[in-house]
Amino acid sequence: MSLKQNNTTPLSKEAAIELLTPFCAPEDDHRDYLKTVFSFDGLTWATAGHVIMCVFGEFAPALSGCEGMVYDNLCTSLNSILNSSPNLFGPPPEIHFKGDGWLTCKECNGKRVIEFDSDYNNYECTCKSCEGDGGFNIKEQVIIPGMRRYYDADVLRRLLALPGVEIGRSDDIVCFRFDYGLAFLSGAEKTHTERRLEQFQ
Repeated sequence: MSLKQNNTTPLSKEAAIELLTPFCAPEDDHRDYLKTVFSFDGLTWATAGHVIMCVFGEFAPALSGCEGMVYDNLCTSLNSILNSSPNLFGPPPEIHFKGDGWLTCKECNGKRVIEFDSDYNNYECTCKSCEGDGGFNIKEQVIIPGMRRYYDADVLRRLLALPGVEIGRSDDIVCFRFDYGLAFLSGAEKTHTERRLEQFQ
């Protein structure tokens, strides 16, 4: 199979844009061309870096220039993934979601402030590590059966809710095939908690 396989379910421009937009990069991302949906090589795309989605057909302005060259190479890589196994896709496995978590700041121990004193005075200042929050919201990550990395739970929920979705695994990339297109999700070697704790080491 390939990225350009034809879908059997028609999709309007408005529906395509609505489906793809939540998978674009956030406004604070420095890569401006990833903040909106775009067309390239007969497909319409959205990506935030760790997740890539495309639907069959062109419904948005075309990507060109240097960014277009990047996506030309990307398409080659994604086609290689899709052709890595004749039976790549199947029903999604059971995945257990637990929700976001909370990590207490190790510097202030959740007190939000740092207290210290000298021979003359007592002092108190806002903890800079947690910016006075007392800790950190930890976005949920999950392990997909058969995979070795941690995947963004929020994005994964949205991908699994796509119509007619099937799932495939290729190395550390999770592939999704649904009624209107394809998606790819990469994972992280460490959890958000592990990376956050590294700042205190």
